[in-house]
Amino acid sequence: MLFDYTRRFGSKDHTYGYLTGNDIFVFIKVGLGGNCFGDEDRYLRIANNLRNQFGCSVICASNPNDGAKSHVQIDIQSINEYISSSKVTPRELLFFGNSNGCVKGFELTAAGINFSKMLLVNMPLMINPHKTRRFISSIPQTKIIAVYGENDPSFSFIPFFEGKFCNLKFKTIRGADHNFTGKSDAFISLPNFLFECPTDY
Repeated sequence: MLFDYTRRFGSKDHTYGYLTGNDIFVFIKVGLGGNCFGDEDRYLRIANNLRNQFGCSVICASNPNDGAKSHVQIDIQSINEYISSSKVTPRELLFFGNSNGCVKGFELTAAGINFSKMLLVNMPLMINPHKTRRFISSIPQTKIIAVYGENDPSFSFIPFFEGKFCNLKFKTIRGADHNFTGKSDAFISLPNFLFECPTDY
């Protein structure tokens, strides 16, 4: 199990893995400090599952803890170059982010990348919640599924967000902590929610 190919942009820590599939593109942004493979290859496994089950094209982006405020321009470059090289026009662009990767996904939308759906896993809600609310409000056309382990530090903050946005739905994973310790299989299956997304937004 491998990516079709990997690519570095900018510094050696900005790594991207690519799998070529159909015209549904999924952009994955991993948690802070993670590479495009992930612990025990969990992101590589996610990417392969997405292509095997749904035929998707996948871009998996590292999230180096390099002190940079944003990786937006490098991420956009990776998306644009891949779409150009694949010669496939995306019918739909989806996003899967984990922890700090969720924040980076909002930054991409602010920079003009239009995701039709975003799956956000254990997004920090206690850090700058006003900014998070503004981001969610700014993309009413995007369906957002926020997934939380019931032992994640942000889980208790869900009531401050739930039911307040027409485009935001929550799902809870019982027994999971922030890192899905001991629940790798559950974590790897989470992107399926992108294709089970309810239509009653």
